Formats: sequence, structure tokens, C-alpha cells
Amino acid sequence: MNEKCLLGVIVIITLVIGVAATPILLLQLQLAIGYKWIAPLVQVATSGNKVYVVWDSDKTNTLKEILFRASTDNGKSFSDKINLSHSPKGLSELANIAASGNDVYVVWGDNKTGNMEIYFTKSTNDGKTFGNPI
Repeated sequence: MNEKCLLGVIVIITLVIGVAATPILLLQLQLAIGYKWIAPLVQVATSGNKVYVVWDSDKTNTLKEILFRASTDNGKSFSDKINLSHSPKGLSELANIAASGNDVYVVWGDNKTGNMEIYFTKSTNDGKTFGNPI
């Protein structure tokens, strides 16, 4: 193998490892310096002309809540925010979202019981209302 080919293989391997390690490095950075320094994790799901957004918010700089907004016009306008976690004494974070038809599904982590647990809630009406988290 000639030197240029070997150099190309090394560069490709380095890029693949770098891309694969990026989420792990970001998580380690967040844990090391705290989330206040990193933008909140925002997740988006779509279904037809509907756009759903979920994120964690820490307006008090102490505790986080999971917030949600919906659009039924391809993101031209959005509904008012809905607090999905209602965890004033806990830390709610790392939400994820999925949608199918009129159904919206949201999961997140929350330590309101003293242990970090996974919570789930769903909407069957385009995110207008959600069931109690389980």
C-alpha cells in the first residue's frame, strides 16, 4: 500500500471515530460543566403537516421541566407551551418525541421520586392535551 492510500485510510478512520464519539463527548462535557452551559436538548417530530417540539427548560436555573408545542400548519404558527412533566421539585430532562397521525408520544427522564426514572405520556388529539405521565 502506498503512502497516500495509507494516509487516506488513517484520515477516514479518524473521521469515523470522531463522528461516532461526538455524542459521548458532548454528554461527558454536559456532565462535567452542567447543563447551564449547553443549549437544551430540543426534539422534533412530524406527521403530515403537523410539527411537534419538546424540550427541557430551566428558567429558574435550578430545576427543569419538559415543555411541548404543536403546529398544525407546517410550523408557520405554534400552540401555547404545555408543561408535560409538572415536576417542580425534580429534574426533568432528555425528552424524546414521536408522532403518528394524530397521536404524539413523549418520554423523558425525571428524578422527582429521588431516583432518575423514565416517564411517558401521549396525546391522541394532535398535542392539544396529554394523559397523565406514567
